[in-house]
Formats: sequence, C-alpha cells, structure tokens
Amino acid sequence: MSLSSCNATQESDSNIELTDSVSMVTEVEFETPLRPGIKVWDINQTFIDIVEFDKFETNYDYWYAVFITSEGEFVWVAYDDPIDEALHGSKFQIEWKIDSLYEAGDGDALYYKERLLAYTKIADAPDLSGIFLDFFSAWVSDNQPVIDEFKHPELELSHAFNPGAMCVLGMKSPYFGQQVPAKMIVKKGFPNGDFCDGYPRVASGLYFETILADELPEYYFEDDDEFYTRMIDYPKIEGVEDIYKVIIILDEYHAGYLYFVEVADKIYIWHIDQCDCSA
Repeated sequence: MSLSSCNATQESDSNIELTDSVSMVTEVEFETPLRPGIKVWDINQTFIDIVEFDKFETNYDYWYAVFITSEGEFVWVAYDDPIDEALHGSKFQIEWKIDSLYEAGDGDALYYKERLLAYTKIADAPDLSGIFLDFFSAWVSDNQPVIDEFKHPELELSHAFNPGAMCVLGMKSPYFGQQVPAKMIVKKGFPNGDFCDGYPRVASGLYFETILADELPEYYFEDDDEFYTRMIDYPKIEGVEDIYKVIIILDEYHAGYLYFVEVADKIYIWHIDQCDCSA
C-alpha cells in the first residue's frame, strides 16, 4: 500500500484530481484483502462487499476509510468524504472499484488502490459496554458458568500475575483482592493517569479501547537462568477482527487489565492481567 504522509492542508490533499482509468487500460494487476486471490482486475467493474468500519484516516495525500474484512484483514479504501468515527465497529455494505491514484512527491507515479463509491450501514456495533460489565461482574463473583460463556472453544484463557517482583505469564492470582463498588461505569477511551501513580478524579469503572498487535503486553520469561521480556503471543485463533483492552480502575487506582477478542462478531475473553505496580 502506498501512503505518503504530508502536512498539506485538506484542500490540497483531498482534492487531488483522480482519473477513472489510465487511457486505453482496462485490466490491471492488483491485490486486495477485499477479494484475496484475485490478481487481475477490470478497472471498469464495481464490487460489493460486507465489511466492518474501523476509522477514517486523513493524514495522507488521499483520505481513506479503513475497514476490516471478514478474515480480519485491514483495508484502506480511498474516499473523499469523512465517515463519522462513532460508527466504529458497525457493519457496512460497500460498493467499490479499482482506481488510479498518483503518488505525490514521487514524479506523480501511478498506482492502483481501492476506491469507495458508496456505503450503507447494515448493522450497529455491538454493545460492548454491557458485554464487558457482564464479564467483569461474573469474574469478580467467580460465577464460572457465566465466565465459561465468554470463552472461545479454540482459545485458551491466559493469565498474568506477579507473585514477586516480576509479572509472569501463566501465573493466576488466587483472588481479586479489591472491593468492587455497587455501580461501575463503562466508557470507551483510556483516562488520564498512571499504572503506578493512579488515576486522580477518575470514577471507578471499566475503560476500553481497541489495540493493535504491537500494543500487546510484555512479560518476563526465563531462559538458561536468565530473564528477558517479550510480548505475549497474538491470539492463536483465526478470524480475529479486533482486540480490546479494558483497564479496571477502582478508587482511582489501576486494578487489572482484561483483554477480549472479537471473532465472527462475538466477544470472547482472552487474557487477564492482574499484575500490580510492584512488578
């Protein structure tokens, strides 16, 4: 994918003149996560697919609607009109085509990219607030039947805990160890604060965001009596659409992390981190 970042204004960025095709060219070689396996395309043909909306990106020469395919692959589709970020997680039916774009600052080099022609929202994003709170309530009350409902049959639930100075993957805390208020808020977005210093004036609750593969937690591992840190392995399951990190805040302090994955439009618990600031 060719994306050139620049600091130009929206007027100069988004109004780059596009041509529907290069003169006399009707077939081009191109690969896209929207239709994996197809390498030769008719640039005059349009296509319709079902995808999940992730975000709208304006920091490049062209603007892009970023979608997630049914296989969990991200695809950046050129589009000139911003799409409301509040629609994150919603299912869209999109109509698109292959378009010819030009690389700014590189001799106006030609390349091909997906171009969004139209979209329709066909399903709202799932109510994550209720899902996360339902799991948290079951977890702190040790309601195993409900906890089991959140487990994917092909995905092992992992834990991390620090019985000493180091946070270790595979260790499970024997207790939650916190008094949970009767009312917990659930809110999208991480609040201002710190893992060790706390979250002043932040209400007790669950605060969540989607995270990328390079934002997964790191833990200590031992090899030949030497300790080193590395990132936890990506969930060992196909079709992961999103990973959600949930910060538990109680009485203005961090009380753990919950990690969920979305697979086939359903949310599953994947990893529980109960390491504290002594780690």
